[in-house]
Parts: sequence; structure tokens; C-alpha cells
Amino acid sequence: MSQSPQQENMDIIKQLLPVGVTLFGAPSKMGKTYLCMQLANAVAEGNEFLGYACQKKNVYYIALEDPENNQIERLKKASFDIACGYDIEITPAYQVGFDLEQKIINYLHFNPNLGVVIIDTFEKIRMNNDRTYTIEYKEVTYYHELGLKYGIAIILVMHTIKNINYSNTFANISGSTGTLAAADGLMMLLRNQIDQDIKMLYIDGKGIPADIIHMIQDKNMTYCKIENENDKVNVDSDLMDIIHYIIENGKYIGSCEKLAVGAGVTNCNGKHIRSLLDKHKNILEMYFIRYTVPPRTSFSRKIELVFYGEDRFDNDTNDEMTKK
Repeated sequence: MSQSPQQENMDIIKQLLPVGVTLFGAPSKMGKTYLCMQLANAVAEGNEFLGYACQKKNVYYIALEDPENNQIERLKKASFDIACGYDIEITPAYQVGFDLEQKIINYLHFNPNLGVVIIDTFEKIRMNNDRTYTIEYKEVTYYHELGLKYGIAIILVMHTIKNINYSNTFANISGSTGTLAAADGLMMLLRNQIDQDIKMLYIDGKGIPADIIHMIQDKNMTYCKIENENDKVNVDSDLMDIIHYIIENGKYIGSCEKLAVGAGVTNCNGKHIRSLLDKHKNILEMYFIRYTVPPRTSFSRKIELVFYGEDRFDNDTNDEMTKK
């Protein structure tokens, strides 16, 4: 094998969307459908998507969440011309006997240049309620093999858990780790913690370089790639671990030493943690964390850290998967 010529890279979107199955997660009301629409149109045109080169392929978008009128409204609002080859099928959710392979075969009969199938959302075609590692691994592996069989990229749009963990981005995808293990590509859309108008697309996968794309949306909800100056601020790694810990848990009251242990900080010395927090109150505020030191009531002085920006980011209170 080491002496054999290497095959040409077959990514539908180079270094972003491989042949096989890609999981795309985002909290409710985050704008994931607009991003899927923009990706689909870029592939159908053979243009760039957020700076990544696309093969010119047909896209088969299976919409299971929105009525036809919503799709029409989004298409009319788009900042770009809708490409020929971007095809949408409005499909009832939770169909008994939903057969994606047969749908692909039917589509290929008329459009052999198929490159991408988008399932929005994956939850609406799943019939098995079990969420064990083995079952979910087999489930996603089926779509991986289907993608390889027909040389296409299948995107499964996923719900996320309610309390977003910024320190382990892809663990926010709803379900067991079996879904992640079987996937070829991963994408996660989240808000920037410093500037809520900025959204970040995290990408990773097998042969896909890990990256974060910073974006804003124009008045027509089209995503535009930007350089984000806020993320160029050099934040101490111990402080960053604490920030992630507080955002994930919402609040902490206790000693500096116990905070360090909970946050996984390497240097758990109380004086080090206290000095770190005292010196960088401005950075904590950038992440919507309020830091106070209550009056001493015991030998060990306690500190208090509260993440007050949760209401800015949690827009999924009515999310169907959250209720489940």
C-alpha cells in the first residue's frame, strides 16, 4: 500500500465535507437551516462555501421540520441566486418505512450528478428510541456506508443538549458518543461567547483539519466569513479552563483550590488561582462571568463566580429534543 499511488481527494467540499456521513449540530433557532441552504446552493453552483472550494454537484435536501411556505420564504430572502441542481423535497416526519437509499436511487435516476443529501433533521427519520452506544454507532454507520456506496456526502442535521459545553464542542450533539465515533465529518454551529452577533462553525473529522470559522449574518440571514479579533486575545490556559467550567456549570461558590480541581487546572495552588482571577476580571466580564469575594465566614475564604450570559445563548427552551 505504501508503494501504491494515492487516490485523488474526493471531498465534496475540500477539507470540509467528505464523502460518507457528516453530523451537523446546532441549538434551536441558531440558523442551521440557513447555513444548510447556503452550503447546498454553493455546491449546486460549484462555488466556494465560506472560503472552501466545492465540487459542482446536485444537492438533494430532504426537509422534515418546516412547511413549504417557510422554505419558500427563506429562498426568496436569500442574498444569492438559487442554483439549478439544489432540489428540496418537503417530507412528512416520522414516516414508517422511511427508506433513504430508495430515495437516493430514485433521485439518481434523473440526476446522476448527485453529491450531497441533507436530512433536516435526523431525529425526524429515526424509528429506534434506544440511544445506547452500540445502537447509535450502527445507525450512523449505515449512513456512512450509504454515502460511500453512492459516492455522496450525507449530512445529518442534529439537535444538541440544552446546556452547551464550550470546552468539548462536539459532545453537545444529542445522543451517545456512538454517533460521533461512526461519523466521517463533524460540524457544530454555536454563538461566540464574547460577541453574540458572531457565530462559530466548528469543524473536524477523519482527514478534515480541525478549524473554527467565524461568521456573521447579513440582513438576509446569509453567512459571511470574518476575522474575529476577540479570539486573538491571549488568555491564560488555566483561566480559560476556569471560564469553560463556570459557563458549563453556571455558578460556583467555594475555595480557589476546589475550583481549580473542578476545572481541571494543572496548578491548584489557591494563591495562584486567586491572583489569576483578581488580575483578569475584565476577561471574565468579556465572557459574561461575574467574580466576587464574599466576606470571610470561615478559615478558608470563598469566592463566587456566576455566568450571567446564559439567557443570551439558550434559545432552545422550546426545543423538542430538550423536552425529551
